[in-house]
Amino acid sequence: MARILIATTPATRHVNPMAVLVPELINRGHTMWWSRVKHLKAKWSSWESAINLIFNQGNLFY
Repeated sequence: MARILIATTPATRHVNPMAVLVPELINRGHTMWWSRVKHLKAKWSSWESAINLIFNQGNLFY
């Protein structure tokens, strides 16, 4: 199955929909990582910098 990373801000309207979606995808056999990033930069220079921001803030749940 797929390996999926979801990144959201910790705001209610961003987290609540994922709180329903993530368990359903896990039940379907997907591997999920969910990050709630406190401070998002306005622009990322690359996907690599976005992933580094998520992992370096220690906000990754799996």
